[in-house]
Amino acid sequence: MPRPQLILTMYGNKIIDQSDNAILHKSLWKTAAKTVTWILDNGEASGIAKNAGEAIKLFHEAHGVGKICGLAISPWRKIPAKKQLRSESYIGLYPARYRPGLANCDSQYNLDTRHTHYMFIDTNEENESASEIKFRGILEKHLVHWPQKETARSTGVFAHSSRQNSDRIPICGLLSGGDEQLLPVIHHTFVQNQIPFLVIDVSCLLKNDFDSTLEDWRRYLLTA
Repeated sequence: MPRPQLILTMYGNKIIDQSDNAILHKSLWKTAAKTVTWILDNGEASGIAKNAGEAIKLFHEAHGVGKICGLAISPWRKIPAKKQLRSESYIGLYPARYRPGLANCDSQYNLDTRHTHYMFIDTNEENESASEIKFRGILEKHLVHWPQKETARSTGVFAHSSRQNSDRIPICGLLSGGDEQLLPVIHHTFVQNQIPFLVIDVSCLLKNDFDSTLEDWRRYLLTA
C-alpha cells in the first residue's frame, strides 16, 4: 500500500442517506484524483463502511486502482466463513477471495467485499469491540506520523521520525450512527489523536453522553 496523503477514518453502523452519499462520492472522487487516500473502517457490509465500499468500487471502475485504498479493520472472531481467509504464513493472503457466509450469532457480520485490504485482529478472549477500538486508535496515531522517507533506525508505518509536524498526514473522521459503546472511540479520537470529525448522524447515541464528549473536546481546545 502506498503511503497515504490523506486518511479518512469512518465510524458508525448507519448507512448515510442518498443525498449525503452523493456528496461523499463527489468529495472523495475529487480528492482521490489528486491525492493518495486511505479509508479506514470496520469493513462491515452495512453502515457507513458499506457507503465507503461503494465509493471505492465506483472510483476504481472509473479511474483505475491505486489512488484509493480501503482498509477494513475487523475482529477475526466476528467474521463468518473466515476459513477462506486463513493464510499459510505471516505475510497474509493476496489476492484474498471472500464469499459472505451465515453468521453464527448477532455479533458476527459479513465483510464488504469492495474494500482493497483487510486487517484482522486476534482478540482472543477479550471484548472484540474494545480491542478493535484500541487498535484503531493506535494505528491512526502512527499513520499520521508515517515519515516520507525511511530512516536508518526503522522503516514503515511504525518508524521513528525526527521530522516536524509538516510531515503529518492529514486525517479526518466521519461518524454516522452507533450507540453508547462508540462514545469512548469518539472521545479517544478527539482528545488523544487530535482528529477532527464530521458528524453525519448521532440520532442513535445518548444525547447527554454525546454532549459530555463534545464538552471534553471543547475543554481540550481551550487548553491546547
